[in-house]
Amino acid sequence: SITKDTMQSKQATPFSIFSLAVISIWLLLGIYQLPQTQALSFELEAKRELCFHEITHKANKVLGFFDVVSWGYGAYVYLRVLAPSGQVIKTYEAESEGRVEFVAEEDGEYQFCFNNPYTATEVSFWINIENDFGLSEVIKEA
Repeated sequence: SITKDTMQSKQATPFSIFSLAVISIWLLLGIYQLPQTQALSFELEAKRELCFHEITHKANKVLGFFDVVSWGYGAYVYLRVLAPSGQVIKTYEAESEGRVEFVAEEDGEYQFCFNNPYTATEVSFWINIENDFGLSEVIKEA
């Protein structure tokens, strides 16, 4: 047990305050340099397509995951990933989860379009663009 006699008062020295400031700045800069990541959860209505848009640059690596949170019959999604030119990059049919990974072959706005023709579904979607350092942003189509 700690008694009053064994507790010692320690004062911060200028060196320890400086070290703490340097470490804090280093951590802040390190966090700033992490790739931009966006995560969302959304309700996908039956028989409706919902598209999200991600702007990135050629040669950037795109990595995403989707997961159907809903349970039961029809708890899955169809997903189409489109390049800025409109070319279909990847398709997923009746999947309850999936990994989307590709290297952007052109600059511009990529589309991630989800649908479920049978039932409303709750989906969690995570997307990461490497090398953009804050330039990417997921935009939900109105």
